[in-house]
Amino acid sequence: MAQGILRTGLLRRRVDMGLGDEIMAMGEAEALYEATGRPVAICDQRSKPRWHEAWENNPAVSRVLGSGVDCIINCPGKRSYIQWWRHNPRRTEFILEHRARAGKICFTIEEECRARAMAPGGVFAIIEPGTRASLRSSRNKDWGMERWAEVIRDFPVPVYQFDIGDATPLLKGVGIIDSDDFRISAAIVKFAVLVLTIDGGMHHLAASVGTDAVVVFGGFCDPKITGYESHANFYSDIDGSPCGCYAPCPHCKEALELITPAQVRTEALKRIGGAATCHLTQEN
Repeated sequence: MAQGILRTGLLRRRVDMGLGDEIMAMGEAEALYEATGRPVAICDQRSKPRWHEAWENNPAVSRVLGSGVDCIINCPGKRSYIQWWRHNPRRTEFILEHRARAGKICFTIEEECRARAMAPGGVFAIIEPGTRASLRSSRNKDWGMERWAEVIRDFPVPVYQFDIGDATPLLKGVGIIDSDDFRISAAIVKFAVLVLTIDGGMHHLAASVGTDAVVVFGGFCDPKITGYESHANFYSDIDGSPCGCYAPCPHCKEALELITPAQVRTEALKRIGGAATCHLTQEN
């Protein structure tokens, strides 16, 4: 049964606007900050500091570049996990040795209180199929709405989906969270017991706020590069993986088809069981 609509002011357009890249950039800044004790400006290719609201309140990240502030270059066109982009055909060449670190989104007490008040009551999960026309790589990460529907059929806890609003299809039977405030949205994800999603901004967000996740990678990118060991990552390590291709790709289609709803559902139920028990213990 549908869980209703929560109009909270959440995540609209943010999951597919480079959010994962900015969370990993924050993680890179945190690693340098821990090594040197100096805050870090995250800069563009002209060494000009950039800013993203995910970095707010994080002591590792500086808005300005000056004395006692280090600089890293991490921006669109220059990402730490990408070797280069090829243009014909369009594809990404990954740095296979790269290991992602999700920087921590640092919420204020007010933000957490607002999110707690707006979040679904009790134990709940969040699903983000993550397939949008605005994502160039989406077609090769699209596991299919039918498969996701099979995963959450008769799920033991309510499942919610953010209404991101740019032609993202909504699964039947899920509760809808309709909002446009990124930081409150992120804090609501923190209160979920599980995130179900593809390789994308939502799995980085889950790692950033410490929420468990089941992630379908397929064959576009290897979770060793942009995934997290604490999550359950479904990757098809077949010939051609990781592909990085943006055009419709038979390899990626095969890689996704090798991952079955039964496999993903089994892992999700296992993680929901342990997480729900822990959550209920904490509530009591």
